[in-house]
Amino acid sequence: MINVSSQPTFQLPDESFLETLMKCQGSRIEEQRSSLPSTSGVLQLPVQHAPTVPDEDFFSLIHRLQGSRLEDQRASLPKKQ
Repeated sequence: MINVSSQPTFQLPDESFLETLMKCQGSRIEEQRSSLPSTSGVLQLPVQHAPTVPDEDFFSLIHRLQGSRLEDQRASLPKKQ
């Protein structure tokens, strides 16, 4: 006899399934890692960091660029005759 139910049954996965899933995902991530090339015998130059932009300058730059972009997209309505 076939049991037909109006509501589907939902079961939470058990702990062993979740542990297996975590192991598979962990090994997959490890396989995708790359290692840095060896730098032995190579002259190391000091790392120079780019200067950071203060927040106010950054936000004013965004405001200016976005404002001009919006002005470029603005359309004029035809005049009534």
